[in-house]
Amino acid sequence: MALNEAIPVRFSSDLTTRLKAVSDRSGVAVAHLIRMATEDFLNRVEHSGRITIDVSARRRRYPKPVPAHVMLNETSSPPPSAPAARRPPFPGRKT
Repeated sequence: MALNEAIPVRFSSDLTTRLKAVSDRSGVAVAHLIRMATEDFLNRVEHSGRITIDVSARRRRYPKPVPAHVMLNETSSPPPSAPAARRPPFPGRKT
């Protein structure tokens, strides 16, 4: 694998410490761990077509719950306060 592209990324000191600890225990360089984790993440996203963000892990920073109409996996149904639209009948169906 040729490494041609550099992407500058900044990590918190906590993440850096944790990465170094895993690197020390596994004997794998930090840069290689990051490449492996990125490749694993992208494979999962490409396979499922989804990116899942667990907001429960971030409650310390973001204490307010996300309103239902703002969630990432929203559907095309109208919000509960809106009147429901009437569906047109199926072709050939008597009404």
